[in-house]
Amino acid sequence: MQQDWEERYREQLEKEFGSPLGVELRLLIAESAATLREFSPRLGFNYSVLIRDLQRIDRDAPVKWFHVERILRAARLPADSERWREIHMFWYTSGERRKRNPPAPKQPVSVAL
Repeated sequence: MQQDWEERYREQLEKEFGSPLGVELRLLIAESAATLREFSPRLGFNYSVLIRDLQRIDRDAPVKWFHVERILRAARLPADSERWREIHMFWYTSGERRKRNPPAPKQPVSVAL
């Protein structure tokens, strides 16, 4: 049952978010809390900071490792686990993904008179 839920949720996240790092972090959070708002007190900072960090991660925007590490620690993921190493690898390679998939140029906003 748990594995089925995990697979379906992973598929949903992969469709919505392009970053493997963002997908893994959201899965990890979902395993330990029902909502992001419920998870954020474990981090010791405001919910909006968690949202901002996840949005940057979802875009593969540069984030320092400690932003990711504090999520892993709050989810109580052991630092010597395979999953920790996999998430670190996703963080480390996010710059390469950013180079391969640059963000689309912003379209000018037109104002109709």
